[in-house]
Amino acid sequence: DTFICSSWYFLRYVDPHNSEQAWSTEEMKRWLPVDQYVGGVEHAILHLLYARFFVKALHDMGYLDFDEPFMRLFHQGMVLGSDGQKMSKSRGNVESPDKYVAKYGADTIRCYMMFIGPFDAGGSFRPDNLEGVWRFLNRFWSVINDNWIAGKGSDKETSESKAIERLRHKTIKRVTEDLSNFRFNTALAALMECNNVLVKHQHEPVAQTSAYRM
Repeated sequence: DTFICSSWYFLRYVDPHNSEQAWSTEEMKRWLPVDQYVGGVEHAILHLLYARFFVKALHDMGYLDFDEPFMRLFHQGMVLGSDGQKMSKSRGNVESPDKYVAKYGADTIRCYMMFIGPFDAGGSFRPDNLEGVWRFLNRFWSVINDNWIAGKGSDKETSESKAIERLRHKTIKRVTEDLSNFRFNTALAALMECNNVLVKHQHEPVAQTSAYRM
């Protein structure tokens, strides 16, 4: 039964090539319990329930030194059709990503999926909005590529270079915090804001400074 297998697979993952036992005590102590569990809300009455039962039983039997399998839980939202409804063949609103990957590239699709809304809320897949994300990635690449070709920047400080440096550190802080809290949409928004400033100054003297190119 699938629920039997999926209730303890994460325990085996820590020592998959062990032919003598399911897992060694050393690897168990090194890797477990699982730091982060990401799954749909329906898991609360399905996989999470069974996995916790297995772990508690194995703990009572002396095979594990912990009785809760997952340290943190995060429920992701659902990707809906462009009509705001759950995708289904009967509604005719199912979207295959293949044709959009072929047109815009996989990175565009990945970024768009992170940007459509809060990770725990999900959102509607609207193909018309892919163009904006594709343009952002191209502008981002343009800034990076120009700097790569130009080489090392000048160490001369100006008011503009100081502002760029502050923006860089602010963006790093925002993106780091957002990624740590599954706020992928706002992390991308911060990168877009930063990139807009970089593009604005892309062909100005400040673009020759180290602060801009780092």
